[in-house]
Amino acid sequence: MAPQQTGQSDSKLRVFISYSRDDLEFADQLDAALNVCGFECLIERHGISGVEDWKQRLGDLISWADAVVFVVSPSSARSEIMAWEVEEAARFSKRILPVRCRPFEGEQSSPLLRALNYIFFYKEPKVPGSGFGTGLAALVTALNTDFDWSREHTRYLQRAIEWEASGRRVNRLLSGNDILEAKAWVRDRPRSAPQPTDLQLDFIRASEKEAAAMGLAGAPRTSPLARKWPARQIYEAFSRHLPHGQVFMDIDSIPPGADFVEILQGQVRQCEIVLVLVGLGWAGYTDPKTGQRRLENPKDFVRIEICAALSRGIPIIPVLLDGAPMPDVEQLPEDMRELVRRQAEFVEYRTRRGC
Repeated sequence: MAPQQTGQSDSKLRVFISYSRDDLEFADQLDAALNVCGFECLIERHGISGVEDWKQRLGDLISWADAVVFVVSPSSARSEIMAWEVEEAARFSKRILPVRCRPFEGEQSSPLLRALNYIFFYKEPKVPGSGFGTGLAALVTALNTDFDWSREHTRYLQRAIEWEASGRRVNRLLSGNDILEAKAWVRDRPRSAPQPTDLQLDFIRASEKEAAAMGLAGAPRTSPLARKWPARQIYEAFSRHLPHGQVFMDIDSIPPGADFVEILQGQVRQCEIVLVLVGLGWAGYTDPKTGQRRLENPKDFVRIEICAALSRGIPIIPVLLDGAPMPDVEQLPEDMRELVRRQAEFVEYRTRRGC
């Protein structure tokens, strides 16, 4: 279960609050205070049952968070669930911030938490001026440290997790400028920020290796490889801003062995909008095996998608890449000719302006 993402919360730092049930009242107050301060809090208020896959639910919340705040108390020190959450946050290399909501003696919290500086939310005699207000101010300052780097940490972690879950399929990898940006993110890690995870580093290295193997730098813009690359870039741009599974890209999203005609028609039936990427010479692309124009083949996947969308009457946006013109109506099969009546958008792929 991943938290619902909205455009309004995209710029907010996501904070997971880990706490014991005995400290629910304090956790609720902390949640309210952090929300007022501009953070998006992820907090699990439902009970954990023995038969429920609670590790999956809590693990998803922790992986989606940009930072994890642990409410330390005698009850939390005895909690096996909170001990697991500490290990999970460390496994994902999250920024971990322990806060103490009340004094206690004797109970020992996780060694990982004890190695960090506590933030006190009560009047601690050993810390002059401590209290809820000063504790909140200190926590907000700590959360805002390395803000942008932390957000990117979460984004690359989610991309890496999706890549791992897909069986490390190449269509889940980074491409183009995204690879350079990811390498710069690793290189420019602030000294106070957590280390990238091994999975993130594997993901970035695999992306770089795949790009090198595809020889993109030397691919002519009219080659099938170069024609496919803008589609993947635009697909990844949308995937960064929409929840997982809401963006479909024809062949790359079809599992091996599946009936691609059935899959394509089924996906178009579920879509609310279809983008048709039109590059230079798009209408004249030919099948290298037959020499036939691809759009003349009723089984061509582009034709299948466009015809299915036209039959549904859903919005179809032709996306004209790098100055490509809209095809003449005579260049299209009869069942595709309505496409030329749809308002197009122009994207300069070389600069990715408009993506």
